[in-house]
Amino acid sequence: MATALVVAGNALGNLLGALLLHRGAWRWWLILLAFVMMLVCSGGIFLPTQSVIWKLPVAFSFNFFGGFLPAAILARTYWLMAVCSVAGVGLAIWLRSIEKRLVIE
Repeated sequence: MATALVVAGNALGNLLGALLLHRGAWRWWLILLAFVMMLVCSGGIFLPTQSVIWKLPVAFSFNFFGGFLPAAILARTYWLMAVCSVAGVGLAIWLRSIEKRLVIE
């Protein structure tokens, strides 16, 4: 459940990044913000003195700001988004067929 919350942070960051781009934010600003915040959060995640109770919110923040990257990098490259989407669906179908053969449920 905790992992799902962390991954949901990435989706929220992606949506917020797209909204900020739509409202006129600069792509380079979003990329810079994402990299700096991910650097800060990675320090918090892997810091040995960090309390375990803070690792989940910091990991959520790491993925949240990481969600800005696809929105900023793939902006105005519609053909690339279409190719990646088709490749992702194809990969999911292929992996499901492997799971069925291995009887992984």
